[in-house]
Amino acid sequence: MQDEAGSRRPVRPAEGALPVEDTWRGMSYQERFGVFCQRLLSERLYDAACYITSSATDPKPHEPVHRLDWRHFSAAVNARLAYLGDLGFPG
Repeated sequence: MQDEAGSRRPVRPAEGALPVEDTWRGMSYQERFGVFCQRLLSERLYDAACYITSSATDPKPHEPVHRLDWRHFSAAVNARLAYLGDLGFPG
């Protein structure tokens, strides 16, 4: 995600036909994306996720959520590859 003021500033959720969880209120886009990715992992919809922000003025990658950093991501991918290898894939 682009790291700039607009993505770090709290935003108000759009109200629609369905209620909005209180979790999303007062959060920035960057914070929301971190929560979203963590939910994908905790609900076991994804095996791994890596969340990195960067900007044109500071192109160095930043990892705003520890659990979603490169180290955790690569460990999860390597674990999945080992698991599939033990099952004989690719075969």
